[in-house]
Amino acid sequence: MALTTPNRLTAVPPAVRLAGIGALMAALFYLVFGGRYSLFVQGPLAQQSLATINQNSLDSALWYIATFAVLFGLYALGYHWLKRQVGARLWLVIGGGALLLNIVLLPMLPFDAADIYDYIIRGRMTTFYGLNPMHDTPSQVPDDIAYPYAAWHDIGSSYGPLWETVASGLARLAGDNLVTNVLVFKTVAALAELLTALLIGLTLRRIAPERALLGVYLFAWNPIVPFFAAGNGHNDFLMIALMLLSVYYLMQRWYSGAALAAVCGALVKFIPVLLLPFIVIVAWRELRGAARLRSLAAMFILSGLTVVVFYGRYGIGLDTLALDRRGHMFTGTVGTLIRQ
Repeated sequence: MALTTPNRLTAVPPAVRLAGIGALMAALFYLVFGGRYSLFVQGPLAQQSLATINQNSLDSALWYIATFAVLFGLYALGYHWLKRQVGARLWLVIGGGALLLNIVLLPMLPFDAADIYDYIIRGRMTTFYGLNPMHDTPSQVPDDIAYPYAAWHDIGSSYGPLWETVASGLARLAGDNLVTNVLVFKTVAALAELLTALLIGLTLRRIAPERALLGVYLFAWNPIVPFFAAGNGHNDFLMIALMLLSVYYLMQRWYSGAALAAVCGALVKFIPVLLLPFIVIVAWRELRGAARLRSLAAMFILSGLTVVVFYGRYGIGLDTLALDRRGHMFTGTVGTLIRQ
């Protein structure tokens, strides 16, 4: 009778295998991006991209493509091993891996987007110059430390007043060192991404517990997510975290909280406004009588006061609500798409 030798790899506990994948992904991120394109070494070079740093070399493009191909291969392997697995150790590995993937990308020069420097200079305009970034432009502060790095010198902010409030606070915290400013803004993006992963887990544990672990993994370990959070510091992650908070509150049947979170997200970028009709519809269907009226009243009062408070500081009339404020940028926004 032939003896079968067990597959040594499958004999390794799932948490250990997944930790190995996370370590490989983190090492790749650091060696190819975080360490190779260091903010501390190349940070003084203004408006750099992968192409300009490498003089448009083919090698750099191939390294970029190959690295992401390997990262997504490891990510797919992790998904294959994780399916139908449960356990506290796996939760710890996924959470720790998500944190590690962000940490190794914090030192990376944000070469894939210039947005973070616009966040910085507009926050500094509010904090140090007493200007209104939704009306005034960076061209009014040409001697600021962030000016050579900002891409949009002649247009007002395309973001909402809640974001500009956050940016002004971060600029005050970071002071006059540009590298410190970049690290502070990148850290906030990374924390927002991790909060989003947590909210995905909490929401799925309520509506589909068997998918919670996999759902968090699919978001938090997707190579694109930490690359644009800790790597490039996009403020979209704060908006996304507030959207997920809104969904979580909706699952908890706290409708006024869900509406308030969606409004706060829209005061970063307008997209979460799309959640509000669904929140109202669900509240209308689920509640009856006085409870329905109380919930809808609280929803509108809290949301309205929040809008008034934040726009009261930055408001410049109806122009603050115009979607085409982003139309002068090359991003795929509503204003740009309509204009094209």
